[in-house]
Amino acid sequence: MKTKIKFLPYISFVTLGLILLIFSSTEANQKSKIHTFQFTQIKPLSNLIIPDKYKSFWNDIINAKKQGKNSEEISALTKSKHGIGEEDYESVLDEMGISSTLIAYVKECMLNKKPVFQLLFKGAATPPKGTAQYDDAIEAVLPGVDSTLKPYRDKFRFKTIIYAGGILGDEPDYIRKIKLKEIQWCGGTIALGEMIAPATSVFDLPFLFDYEPKLYYDENKFCQIDWILDKATPTINRLCEEKGFTVMGVADGGSWECIATKKAPITKFEDLSNYTFFMFPTSRIAGDINKALGFKKTIVCKIWDVPSVAATGILDSIVCCWYWHIIIQTTPYYKYVTDYPIRGFLSAIVLVQKEIFKDMINIGYRFGPMMGMEKDEMLKISRKLLYTFSTRVKLVLRRNLRIKEGEARRRLIKSGIYKMVKIPKKELKRIKNKVLPLYTELADKKGTYPKWFLDEILKYRAEYRKFKKEGKLTARWYNKCIFPDGYDPNQWTKDWNIK
Repeated sequence: MKTKIKFLPYISFVTLGLILLIFSSTEANQKSKIHTFQFTQIKPLSNLIIPDKYKSFWNDIINAKKQGKNSEEISALTKSKHGIGEEDYESVLDEMGISSTLIAYVKECMLNKKPVFQLLFKGAATPPKGTAQYDDAIEAVLPGVDSTLKPYRDKFRFKTIIYAGGILGDEPDYIRKIKLKEIQWCGGTIALGEMIAPATSVFDLPFLFDYEPKLYYDENKFCQIDWILDKATPTINRLCEEKGFTVMGVADGGSWECIATKKAPITKFEDLSNYTFFMFPTSRIAGDINKALGFKKTIVCKIWDVPSVAATGILDSIVCCWYWHIIIQTTPYYKYVTDYPIRGFLSAIVLVQKEIFKDMINIGYRFGPMMGMEKDEMLKISRKLLYTFSTRVKLVLRRNLRIKEGEARRRLIKSGIYKMVKIPKKELKRIKNKVLPLYTELADKKGTYPKWFLDEILKYRAEYRKFKKEGKLTARWYNKCIFPDGYDPNQWTKDWNIK
């Protein structure tokens, strides 16, 4: 007589479920653990010095890892040869100066459990999310970072966190937070550069860059600003590194700054004296420029406060890029805009704390072999990251930003929100004559740019004008920013090293 087992199907499902659970648990245990650290927490690894009494012990572990030995084999090896078993590793690491935050990660490295070392790379940017300056930069940079780190993803990663659009305050706040090690990098106007390297205040000078609206707004091509900034970047980096910062990129920050007014248009020099103007808190020469231009009054104002101050009527004029009028929503407060950039060109800069690359490189030299990396691989990673930031920001952000600027310019004028007012050539010449003497007057003054840097910038401008006149700025230059004189604007990033 056959006995019918009614619960057999259910038992089978339960058994299958248990098998899957055990399998999943095993897979989870085999998966490498990701250890995430702040930059302030990695100092013990960058300063790591193996005491003489542990050098043989340390090297034996590295050799065992290279041979593919597992945790049990490594622990047994060190126990039999050095009298140090897995249970003793923590006390040894503590004696070496490894902090409690890092011990679990280092111990997993020693036991060849293949943990992942992940660094939080936190930064702040002036442009808010949704703008070309932010979105295009992120789209350009982050994939490049991922690509650079892809060969090392099983050992080393960055987790990027970006605070945008004034979340952490204004640009002076960014520099302060970098110095306090709360963030590692920041991006914004050239005012950031002025705080670190006063020489960059030279870019605040009016009429420093030739006005090329057709190339810039209509054709969205490279122009003189690119020529000058690319050639000046190695010098700017050198000046910034002396103060503990490395340049990740110097680029177009918006466009030429035409003056928008509310009460009446500006058509002659005397009209400027009817208006109040503003300056960033960190600007070094803006006050002198405004005085030379004859503004009635200058007020210090953060960029995010501009709309509220404009709404009160106190700020009755503004110099602003077309796209930024939309970003900070100043369009309800102004009506007329000059057809020529009286104030200057808005450049931008991205800075990173030099110390973080130094720490990464030292970790590679001192701890890299225990991570399963060659000693110089962190140096290679640092170079590649800097090169990625520098080139991608330039090639993507500049081009896309110009498209946005051209669209904003055409839209604001066509819709009638702004009326473009032509300044007669005679009056434009008078305005230029008022500010051009500032070039040499402000040079070498305390807290401003040195004369040698001004001369360097003017030399680059003369080069560009010469090549343009000779017709050497061909499609090759405009499409790929390849210099006709053979200059490689990215060579300094390729050769870059931290000593």
